[in-house]
Amino acid sequence: MDETYTIHINDLEFSCSVGVLDEEKEAPQRVVMDIALTSVKPENVYSDNYEDVVCYSKIINNIAKMLAEKHIEIIETMAAKVTDICLADKRILKANVKVSKPDIIPNAEVGVEWWQKTAKALV
Repeated sequence: MDETYTIHINDLEFSCSVGVLDEEKEAPQRVVMDIALTSVKPENVYSDNYEDVVCYSKIINNIAKMLAEKHIEIIETMAAKVTDICLADKRILKANVKVSKPDIIPNAEVGVEWWQKTAKALV
């Protein structure tokens, strides 16, 4: 496998429609994501060229668009969709996505963590 590096997007916060409870469907709620992406290193790491690396801003914007489209019942579905968005960049070999709903239960933060690898990462 090629040399890799990890991109971290931490404490990414959105207000969106998610949940199975009636009160969750009435108003948007806060979700927080931590994302770790394993990517192939650029061929010339010293090029300092923006187009040689994964654009985390593009990933964040695509996540925001997906969340604005429609209500999502369960955060497992949300995590899987976020993973798909991340892996759309063919340089990314693995995605680890944690999605939390920090406000739904007063004395706990609930969430899921979703991992996925591309076929290239499996070799």
